[in-house]
Amino acid sequence: MFSGKPANIGFVWTAVEGEYNITIIADAHNDVIESNELNNIYTMRIKVSYKKDIFNILHIILLITTIIVLIIIILKFYRD
Repeated sequence: MFSGKPANIGFVWTAVEGEYNITIIADAHNDVIESNELNNIYTMRIKVSYKKDIFNILHIILLITTIIVLIIIILKFYRD
């Protein structure tokens, strides 16, 4: 990475609903000699939220109903 040049970074994170600070630090150990060591950190606050709409609720109801039907079928099969 060169001074003044953009760089792409990435990470994997399983987000949980809430508010978080994401901090990026360049040259964390001050290995690079710079005229300004105070501009190597950037923090951004983000909010993770899940849209709760009728389609998600219907999907959950359908999933639960399917599980109940499967349990009934399995129990009937083992009783016979």
